[in-house]
Amino acid sequence: MIRIFKVFVPTSILALLASESCLVFACYLLAVYLDTDLDPEMFFQLDSGLARLAIGTGLVLMGTVFYGLYTNVRIQNRLRLLQQICVVLGMAFSAQALMNFVAPDWTVPRNTMLAGSGFALVGLFGWRLLFNVAIRKALRAKRVLFLGSSPAAASLATHFMRHPELGLAPVGYVAGPEPNAEGSVKTERIASVAELDRVVEQEAPEWILVGDRGEVQPWWVAEFLELRVGGVETEDVSRVYETALGRVCIRDVRPSDLIFGDSLQPQPINLRLQSIYSRALALALTALTLPAMLAIAIVIKLGSRGPVLVGDRRAGLNGAPFTLYRFRTSGEGGRTTPFGALLGRFQLDRLPQLVHVLRGQMSIVGPRAEREEYVARLAELLPFYRHRLCVKPGVTGWAQVNPEAVYHFRDALCQVEYDFYYIKNLSPALDFFILLRTLRVSLLGID
Repeated sequence: MIRIFKVFVPTSILALLASESCLVFACYLLAVYLDTDLDPEMFFQLDSGLARLAIGTGLVLMGTVFYGLYTNVRIQNRLRLLQQICVVLGMAFSAQALMNFVAPDWTVPRNTMLAGSGFALVGLFGWRLLFNVAIRKALRAKRVLFLGSSPAAASLATHFMRHPELGLAPVGYVAGPEPNAEGSVKTERIASVAELDRVVEQEAPEWILVGDRGEVQPWWVAEFLELRVGGVETEDVSRVYETALGRVCIRDVRPSDLIFGDSLQPQPINLRLQSIYSRALALALTALTLPAMLAIAIVIKLGSRGPVLVGDRRAGLNGAPFTLYRFRTSGEGGRTTPFGALLGRFQLDRLPQLVHVLRGQMSIVGPRAEREEYVARLAELLPFYRHRLCVKPGVTGWAQVNPEAVYHFRDALCQVEYDFYYIKNLSPALDFFILLRTLRVSLLGID
């Protein structure tokens, strides 16, 4: 995996991106030579043809990334994939149309764009099908053996099975005489820890992930060193858990990590930078969206009885309480209005929260601002829960833009693990990545 914007990206996804870049460019290049109204030699030598095709290709790829087609490359429905590619190409057409008004000399000729997009539609669809087959069959997945049956190991095994593009195949786990049923989900207990030598020889794993350090015996040091020399990697499950899932495993966090270490603390320079660019961005967004906010307020007031804004008490930085305001989305009886549902789907009900950013109560990006009573209760149930209050809450955040976290939105432990990952990796780069994902949700209404 390669880390981009503080987020780990599988090399297979980068390979897919590179191959599709070449494929789309080749489609537009073919369209140039098939266009009877275009002289290829003149187009490339005098009209900056290669640069224009590169811009057109870039727009298609930006649409593909923006639409989330590199987030999960598994094909569950071929018709849906075809529709998604059509939407991406439509986005590229729209961008080209806008460019025509600003820089017409840098756009792809219309006939070339039409023909090239048709070729790209067929090419991308076919290549995605082939890529999925290659991931499942042609590419040999790295065999992974788990030592211990912790819940974190079970989560990783399930994740590897759901995402074959990672190239990791769990073969099972070895554990003590009393296997932990909670940790055996989706993977098989092969043998006891005492039979590790036989299991390694029989299963030939290329990666051993230690899910329970208590299972590691002191006299195994020499054997593990010998395995490493032989090409078998050994890694702690908690580290791989963070890399693969984008979460910090709370079960493996020790009090000393918070008291004596700084591995789970945000860097002070990044906090200062965040305070500066959060307020600057909030000021720009407020000025840009003020007409839209006024229009929303009028529609809410005319559409149903009640105030335009609703607020409730939330826990802010270090637990300091404040009243969080948003546009009202429900009418009488607490039912969500059609207009309210529209606001919620595109996250427009959050626009008044920009004022909280300007007042220093929130950041543009950060953990979700929770109700005070909710924080008090969870602090009693979950270890280190209050650590998420060491940074300002955000209008959007890492947990809010992760589909897995949204799916498990009632799972407080899952949400906290995403928050800890964000706090640990807080940086302008990660904030920028989160804002891009938020923009995708807001504009397209998809996760």
